[in-house]
Amino acid sequence: MELTGTEAQVVRRLRRERVAQWSMLAGQLGCSTKTVQRALAKVGYFCSINYNATFVTARETPRFDPHGLWTYQSVCFSEHGNLPQTLCQLVTQAPAGVTVEELEQLVGTRVHNHVSRLIREGQLGRFFQGRKVVYLAADPRQRAAQQQVRCPLPLPPVPGPDVPAGLDAVTVIHVL
Repeated sequence: MELTGTEAQVVRRLRRERVAQWSMLAGQLGCSTKTVQRALAKVGYFCSINYNATFVTARETPRFDPHGLWTYQSVCFSEHGNLPQTLCQLVTQAPAGVTVEELEQLVGTRVHNHVSRLIREGQLGRFFQGRKVVYLAADPRQRAAQQQVRCPLPLPPVPGPDVPAGLDAVTVIHVL
């Protein structure tokens, strides 16, 4: 993993700045974006999952949260890979599935088109809870468990007070 002089400059600059845009690194150092990509491929890096993957950070920089996400200012990175891969992981790991709103809050970008495509490809499942769509794991057993947590079976009805035969509850209340 021998770095050329320019590649070493790229890596030093990124480590100093923590997060940068591909094109900005190339412009600041007077090299091509391809040179930046080659340099970072040698040391490892993560692309942002929001902002159309235009931001990059060195592999050792992020401190991922329990969801596998790290946000620097408003730029979000994932240890799971690109945005679709991250969405699959987040949905699969969620005990009760997740809604689009919950996913968007986690990753900081719109996800509706991505989850729709993942549904079509069979990588995610879903169910409707009222007017909301809850996204679930593709595995049928895990999907059923997630749905049960999100929407447990209703409790059996509690028996009401005994009402004398031939009378309804409203009449009994009026009499009392």
